[in-house]
Amino acid sequence: MRWFFKKYPVIGPALALVVVFMVFITFDGLLATPLTQSGVIIDKDDYSQTVGGTKETYYEDGYENESYVEEIEIHVMKVKTDKGKIYSMEVPTEIYFTKQIGQRLIFDVIKGKFTGLEWEYYAIK
Repeated sequence: MRWFFKKYPVIGPALALVVVFMVFITFDGLLATPLTQSGVIIDKDDYSQTVGGTKETYYEDGYENESYVEEIEIHVMKVKTDKGKIYSMEVPTEIYFTKQIGQRLIFDVIKGKFTGLEWEYYAIK
């Protein structure tokens, strides 16, 4: 392995920079803080996603494999803030059916501590 780094001396520092960058981004996400914002709902949409897999049930004398397919309903709202920024987020079922287009939605935006990257947003009420 040592011969590789002697033959290609740029690889070692490049790998070190990649590791430092990944650690920096990881800590940015871990130390992120939520900022509460609000905006007007401009669009609502829902779609379903099919999920499947295998479920194993264990018995005393062996086990049984069972395949399953289920459909998950996902609700999405687009919200425009007072500053003109548009967010698209998944919302819980109760919020989706109680809020109408034109009403205000309060939501949290998770922003990175160092970079200000928006990691996640979710509806509160």
